[in-house]
Amino acid sequence: MRFIEEKIEKIGDSLIITAITGLISLFGTWLLKAPFYVYGLIGLIFLLIYYLHKFWRQAIQIKAIGVKQISLSRVSNTKDVLEQASLRFDFWGESGNRTVKSEKFEPMLKRISERSGSVRFLLLDPESEAVSRRALDECETPQSHRSDINATIERLQNFRKSGYSMIEIRLYSDYPKWRIAIVDSSRMHVNYFTKGRRANESPEIILIDGVDSMLQAFRKSFDDIWETSKTI
Repeated sequence: MRFIEEKIEKIGDSLIITAITGLISLFGTWLLKAPFYVYGLIGLIFLLIYYLHKFWRQAIQIKAIGVKQISLSRVSNTKDVLEQASLRFDFWGESGNRTVKSEKFEPMLKRISERSGSVRFLLLDPESEAVSRRALDECETPQSHRSDINATIERLQNFRKSGYSMIEIRLYSDYPKWRIAIVDSSRMHVNYFTKGRRANESPEIILIDGVDSMLQAFRKSFDDIWETSKTI
């Protein structure tokens, strides 16, 4: 796939060069006699072509590293993410409160359970010092953050008791940096924690799996922290 994308880039470059050369050859004689303002107009046209081509190349390069979409709306659509999962769902964040309270969460659990899939939640340890630091950054109280995390843990445990035994919960203690939902190991929704905002309010990057996709690095980070975190 990467080989094909590199070939497309080279073909695009060749087409641009050919088009410019052809235009100069075709209108060369006419340009010598053209009014001065025409040169300015042609210059603007070539500048536009250059920036369009540059934008096109960047789009291909971004796609090559697995980026499917970047959203600056600062609103993560939890329902859509949950509806996409059918075999596996991994969550890495602080509390996951909005996720487990969504009306789409239990239907997702049912789909995954029917396919003998897995659900993993990697949450911030409510007793860790990082909770206070994160609460301070959001101008909130540590207790409110602990309450959200504990509420998620309790809700997940209740789902597990009701028959969804594939749910696994682990707690990490480092300061939270990412809010990540991995859908069926092939699609990832990435938000990040910024000062004054919760992670689900940050811009969102959607990654898809591939040979050079950043998704693989994020997934490896998730798995590494998962292995060293406390089991609930």
